[in-house]
Parts: sequence; structure tokens; C-alpha cells
Amino acid sequence: MAQAIAQARDYVPVHLDQLHHLPNTAWIPRPRQDFMALHCTAIAKERWVMDGNYLGCLAQRLARTTGVIVLDVPTIVSVLRYLRRSWCEPYR
Repeated sequence: MAQAIAQARDYVPVHLDQLHHLPNTAWIPRPRQDFMALHCTAIAKERWVMDGNYLGCLAQRLARTTGVIVLDVPTIVSVLRYLRRSWCEPYR
């Protein structure tokens, strides 16, 4: 969804999972300081749309937003998607 909105509005798409995890690894997280620096750089831009849910930096993100889309996805769907990403797409 973030990608589609970014294309339609000419925004920069930001995927928090890509910021949080080291590239080309099986979901290995970056050091927290590195993630926070990438996050701060991303939200400092003028136009962006972001997907993901990392509560540790939510306050900074909300301070810079003009809108929020909340998806009400059933828990079982979220769990199944998480398992699919973890097992079937380890280097996503």
C-alpha cells in the first residue's frame, strides 16, 4: 500500500522493515542507534509515506505526519503473514 500511495502522490516510500533489518540477511536487526538514525533521516524529508509499526520511534514519526492509515487486520491474518515472511521470504 505504501508503494502505491508513494507512486500516486510522488512521495518517497519508506519501509520500516527495510530500515530495521540489515540488507541481505535473514531478518537480522540493525543496531538500534543505526535504525533510529535511518528513521530520523527518512522522516526529515518533505514528502514520504511509511509502512510498518515500530513503537520505539512512533512519537517522532507522528510529529511529522499529516495523516495516518490504520488497517484493522484480524490477528490470525497478521500472524500468518508474519510466518510467511519469516519462512518463505527470509531475505526480503
